[in-house]
Amino acid sequence: MLIAISTNGSDLDSPLEPRFGRATGFIVYDTDSENHSFVDNSANSTLPQGAGIQTAELLAGKGVNVVISGTVGPKATQALNRGGIQTMAVSGGTVRDVLEKYKIDQSGGVSPESVSTDKQPVGSQQQKTGCRRMGGTGMGRGQGGGGRGGGQGGQGRR
Repeated sequence: MLIAISTNGSDLDSPLEPRFGRATGFIVYDTDSENHSFVDNSANSTLPQGAGIQTAELLAGKGVNVVISGTVGPKATQALNRGGIQTMAVSGGTVRDVLEKYKIDQSGGVSPESVSTDKQPVGSQQQKTGCRRMGGTGMGRGQGGGGRGGGQGGQGRR
């Protein structure tokens, strides 16, 4: 199984980059061989828009099964999910720390028992965040008085 961890460095002691699409690269760790490699994402990290989706496509093309990052936007999460890639959110530490915190189960997924209570799957986090964001937006519901009513007065009856 291949696990991609967002970072701006190229080795296991590099710090986790909390932004998925804006990460300079990813350490891709192979759980079978215990080898790792660096996947350069610098071309996508500087895009004005769509960095997360392009990054998701890059990792899907590498055969990644799990992505571990600080945050993954909703569109990137959808793209990863369509590719069958599981996403997990963590905060802080090095790539090595992240790998040590997670046990890999026999079925090829990240074991839920290995996730501490302060960490949660990215999809859950994005849904909660999305709901909070929606609360402060909108066009408003007031209709004002302009243009309403048929007007009164004018010429009387004859």
